[in-house]
Amino acid sequence: MALSEFQPLFGALAEGIVLCDAQLRLVEWNQEAAVILGLPEGLARGTLTPRDLGILRADLSPLPPEELPSSQALKNRAPVLRRRLALHRENGRYRDIVISAVPLLDARGEPEFVALAMLDITRELTVVSELRVLERFFELSDDILIITDRDYSVLQVNDATVTQLGGPRERYLGQGLWGLIHPDDLKMLERFDASGWATREFSCRLRAATGEWRTIAWQVTRGSAPQGGATFFARGV
Repeated sequence: MALSEFQPLFGALAEGIVLCDAQLRLVEWNQEAAVILGLPEGLARGTLTPRDLGILRADLSPLPPEELPSSQALKNRAPVLRRRLALHRENGRYRDIVISAVPLLDARGEPEFVALAMLDITRELTVVSELRVLERFFELSDDILIITDRDYSVLQVNDATVTQLGGPRERYLGQGLWGLIHPDDLKMLERFDASGWATREFSCRLRAATGEWRTIAWQVTRGSAPQGGATFFARGV
């Protein structure tokens, strides 16, 4: 099995791919792997092993060499799939990565290479973390928060909306927000909508669950919600 056989495959894959020989020396890698691992340009093949790459457990604790996916795949002659780990880069930063290791056997059934496939999931985990923070803020805020789609049908309301304007929550979900606004205030809002605004501040009367009209001072940001919708933030009630 010649290294040249892997070259077209390496260039075609979006994942970082590293090929190690039977001594677990890095003998080939693609551009994405070089970016993920921070490999310097011009690095000679066969000079590094996976234990030199700064791979840690996902909790950033040390990972013994024998527990590296490459070592386990070589020892057990079996794939190690989608193991989440961390990478300590030379710039002092950490990356979250997922690594799979697959032994490639020769005609005698002996390991000739170990192929590593890796994905940098740092950005994905950051997005998930940010979304959880936003969700927590959304639910714990004392201010009325309403998210709509581009047609102003309500997608979500927070607990403060239900508490201050009356519930249940289902009263709002899927309903057109304009249907809750006092008819005399609709023309003003329609003019806003026709002006191509991105962020607006205005006051209008909103019907509470009791039937009474409550004056709401809104700040609205359009295009800040799913499907190009809007986020309505009540600055005062």
